[in-house]
Amino acid sequence: MPWRVEQVAAHARELASGHDIDPDLAEALWRAMMGEFIAHERKLMEAAQD
Repeated sequence: MPWRVEQVAAHARELASGHDIDPDLAEALWRAMMGEFIAHERKLMEAAQD
């Protein structure tokens, strides 16, 4: 769900800004984590179909 990824990334930036954390860094970390979680879930779903 691309809209959800964008929503979470925007929220990560907001939270980072309020806690003296680089918003670009926070967004990049969250995007990397979300990418890995999505890939893992796809693998699980594919394995369940076999």
